[in-house]
Amino acid sequence: GHSKKSLTSSTVRVSRFDPFCITVGKHELVVSLIDTPGYGENLNTVDSFDVITSHVEGLFEAQLVAETSGAERDYERLRNEDPLVHVCLYFIAPHRLKHIDVEFMRRLHKKVNIVPIIAKSDTMTTKEKEEFKLQVRETLAREQVEPHAFHSISLRSRGACCARR
Repeated sequence: GHSKKSLTSSTVRVSRFDPFCITVGKHELVVSLIDTPGYGENLNTVDSFDVITSHVEGLFEAQLVAETSGAERDYERLRNEDPLVHVCLYFIAPHRLKHIDVEFMRRLHKKVNIVPIIAKSDTMTTKEKEEFKLQVRETLAREQVEPHAFHSISLRSRGACCARR
């Protein structure tokens, strides 16, 4: 279920799901998913944008204060209860990267790993997908937005591991 932590704007909400555990190699990670229903659905996307970025920036600032304050720190809690948003899966409409998309990623890329994803890419031909990916990469580079860089070695090993299953 959803927890009660929810910010709202005209239509957008930031809602955090209850945490769950996943195992990655030998490590167990506690993961919390955050959904932003309503983002991009109305004409005033700047309001929606502000609700989401304010939420992420607020968590970032609070963590910074917790880690740098002179107060007695509970290192175990800081290590185990990480409230930060670490990855943003940002869905881009097929065939069109909008200015607001670039602005959103620009505002958050220094605080969160941004992974741009082309939504509904199955509606595009392979050639259209390749061209659009290139356009997105070039636009983000020109606008100095740094999406998360997956290392090709880890991607290849993941592919090999997944292919064996």
